[in-house]
Amino acid sequence: MKRNNIILGFISVLTTLVVAEIILRFMGYAPGRIYYDPWFHPVDSLEVQQYSFEADSDGITRMNHQAKSYIEKSIKSHSSSPISQQSIFSEVNSLVHDFSEVTNGKVNNDLSKKYQLIKQLPTTQLDSLILNYVHAPINEQGFKSIAFNDVDNSKKKILIIGDSHAFGHSCKNVTASFADIFLAKGYAVYNTGLSGSDPAQYQAIAEKYIQIMKPDYVLVNLFLENDVVYHKRELKPNQPYLWVTNAGHLFACPQGVYFNSPTEAYNNMLRNYSIPKTNWVNKLLASTTITTFVWRALQKYFHVVSNSTTEFEKYDKQVAVNLTTSPYTNNHIQSILEVSKANNTECLVFTIPKRTARGLKRAKEFPLLLCEIPFHECEFSLSDYADAGGHLNDAGHKKFAAFIDSLVSK
Repeated sequence: MKRNNIILGFISVLTTLVVAEIILRFMGYAPGRIYYDPWFHPVDSLEVQQYSFEADSDGITRMNHQAKSYIEKSIKSHSSSPISQQSIFSEVNSLVHDFSEVTNGKVNNDLSKKYQLIKQLPTTQLDSLILNYVHAPINEQGFKSIAFNDVDNSKKKILIIGDSHAFGHSCKNVTASFADIFLAKGYAVYNTGLSGSDPAQYQAIAEKYIQIMKPDYVLVNLFLENDVVYHKRELKPNQPYLWVTNAGHLFACPQGVYFNSPTEAYNNMLRNYSIPKTNWVNKLLASTTITTFVWRALQKYFHVVSNSTTEFEKYDKQVAVNLTTSPYTNNHIQSILEVSKANNTECLVFTIPKRTARGLKRAKEFPLLLCEIPFHECEFSLSDYADAGGHLNDAGHKKFAAFIDSLVSK
């Protein structure tokens, strides 16, 4: 009887594990895979997309001239240029599509309405800048913005600093972003938001452009999805912060230590992508989805397994030395506040909560973030976020624009 109970118990546990394995695989989890990112996937041969990013002599990343020219020509001709799509960053084609919808009257948002109103007869300098922006969305500095030209003193000048949130990701049309809503309201909006940007770039942009443009306001947008950093990154001249490749986004300096090439960054992603089969324990735990979760727990909580390899041993040691105990984001924001004050510009810091499976994670839930630094956080709800990607949707951008307007229109 006792033996039968043991056998039945064993069969029950085994059945449960098999069912769990099937369910996990059905949900998209895979044996040995420890990293899930929609922006990365393994490829047979790595290729850097030429119509994407570059960096200037100050190390500030921006859209390159090839991408800028391609977008302008495509919008003007109402069709994509005959260039291999494998060499073009997908975001570039998205800009062509979205701004073409504005010029063709196929979208009905604030900027589109403004464009339709002024396209025949622009009456102000800002009107002309908006028309040029719609037909050529990337300015000479490489940002999705009106030209960095001065305007008459009746218009408040606003310099927006941020990443994909400020760029307008996850809007149905990118021109529905809060930055473009503000532009349509009559503010002179200089938007430096760029996908993948980080607080180190925010500081560099502030130090370079505030003294040149003398804006009335600097709006710094901290997207809590990825802007809470625990390392210092020094910008390198002519080195963009990421390479756009056929494998996805490869960050050149993800933890404050630079890779020497896109290939090195790709290999690092690969070893973080799946359990490295460097010993029999790793090989065994990589055999099923359930044991892969066991491996991840052993790595995170007990540190008894690792994805370190000989190739990245030196790199991992440099990363460990470079780690900070509190968010280095604070240092970057403090520097932006100082350069703003030195140029008689009011700086407003905004935090955009991180969307998680449990709800929104707000700034106060990140230990030591923005200690003694004043900031503003809009009362967003989950309905203000897109279904995928963690960014604000059109409604969220509209709410955010109204929130900012209540602060700067006084």
